[in-house]
Amino acid sequence: MILNYLLFVIAKVYAVLSNYYSQFSMTKEQLISETLFEQSERVMNKDYSEIAGSPELVAFKKNLFNHIHNGIDNIDDAKTIFEKDIVVIRPVLDEIEATIDEMLPEEQTIVIKDGSFLEKIEQLEKIVKTVKKIE
Repeated sequence: MILNYLLFVIAKVYAVLSNYYSQFSMTKEQLISETLFEQSERVMNKDYSEIAGSPELVAFKKNLFNHIHNGIDNIDDAKTIFEKDIVVIRPVLDEIEATIDEMLPEEQTIVIKDGSFLEKIEQLEKIVKTVKKIE
């Protein structure tokens, strides 16, 4: 029974991640292009509402984003530039990804500091209730 609850919680967490973080289920190409173009469009429209950090860091990011987008009039121009540039950038990105993959262990590990929640149905139910609230 406890295993069923745990599997249920894992399934719910995956569903929540997929629903609230669309990037979670995107391919690399989708992640690069869609996320990049959404951010570019916001910057072109002077929408900096999603930039996080200290006031100094936000100011730095705004200046950097504006510099990167200097001379790009609209999102279609940005997409055209991206399609040309990605041909050069892609091999470097693939090499970086391969290097990172070599550094990471193949088997993934989940660390639970305190497994006492597995022993008490009330605590498992509380976790399930919390996940349901997040949805």
